Formats: sequence, structure tokens, C-alpha cells
Amino acid sequence: MTALIYSIFGGGLGWLIGHCFGQKCDLLLSRQDPQLINVIFAFILGVGFAFSEPFQSIITVACFSRVYPMTVIWNQCFLNHIQNKNYIDLSLSVAISIISGLAGYLLISYPQLFI
Repeated sequence: MTALIYSIFGGGLGWLIGHCFGQKCDLLLSRQDPQLINVIFAFILGVGFAFSEPFQSIITVACFSRVYPMTVIWNQCFLNHIQNKNYIDLSLSVAISIISGLAGYLLISYPQLFI
């Protein structure tokens, strides 16, 4: 029951943060390369998964509630390579996402690895 309350509270707060501050974030990210947006969001999600439940929900919902970056990441980094049958670039995009998400998780969980 506590996890349900934390998820609802965290999801609601994450949605609120994403919609209050997301427009400025979208404006800043619109000037960046789509692959850099992919790295930034994967890193933030990795950091979010390192925290306990209410903070984890806040960070992940705040990231996933932004339509512009998620659309740009999907269309430019993944879907474009799938449609053009460019599987090497698709594999590199997936690997970059995994590595940056793992780096964000490890930075919070095990900071002694980076010192």
C-alpha cells in the first residue's frame, strides 16, 4: 500500500514538475543534437532509478512526460535508423543509451567508482 501511495504521489509530482519546468527544458534541448538529448535523458533516468521509490517516480515521470525530447529521441536516434535499415547506427544509439543510463545509476549508487 505504501508503494502505491508513493507511486501516485511521485507520479503526480513528477508530472507537475515536468509540465511546469519542461517548456524551458524543451527550448534548451531544441538547440542540441538528438544524440546528446538521448545521452542526457538516459543519464537522468539512470540517476532516477538509483533513488528510492518516491524520488524514482518523480524523476522518471518528469522525464517521460516531456513529449518533445522523447519524440526527438525516438524519431532521430532510433526510428530513422530502423527505417533506413542502418542497424550499426541503431546498435550504437542503443549502446550509448545503455552506457549513459548505467553511468547515471552508478554515479549515485557507487560514487567511489568515480573518485
